Amino acid sequence: MYAGHFATALALKAARPRVPTWPLLLGAGLLDVAFGALVIAGVEGAAPDYARSHRLDIAWSHSLLGAAVLALCFALALRRWAPGGAALLVAAVLSHWLLDVAVHPADIRLWPGSAAFGFRGTFGPVSGWFETVLVLATLAFYAAVARRRGDFGGRWAWACAVIAGLWALGLAA
Repeated sequence: MYAGHFATALALKAARPRVPTWPLLLGAGLLDVAFGALVIAGVEGAAPDYARSHRLDIAWSHSLLGAAVLALCFALALRRWAPGGAALLVAAVLSHWLLDVAVHPADIRLWPGSAAFGFRGTFGPVSGWFETVLVLATLAFYAAVARRRGDFGGRWAWACAVIAGLWALGLAA
């Protein structure tokens, strides 16, 4: 879902163009950065039945509580680089959790220790279509706003191409 996360960050950028792009992109991927750090620390990793279920042990990094704490810390830490954009940074981080609910199997939690859930386990291929529609809709929104405002320095097409390329790689995998 990397493409979906980054496309959402670009849609947030379109909504508030004065907020720098890099913290929105970093915020959209922050839960996965935290997951990587927690894997190295031995706290999280693949679920014991990963080969069959494709579930991860992400109780801390991808719980709603964990995402909220990371979002608040992230917004506070980067408020200097994104003046007036703290709420947008929080939205970027929390959007990751919300989108993962739609495309993950039952490995998303509200808080560590709560029951795990995820719509991919329930709706299967529909979650792939959801990601496709999300990526295309958010890129279309970003491109339309960027072209209308003309204040993204002409880089909107490159940004959309990179996100679409990530999306295509994800479909191929």
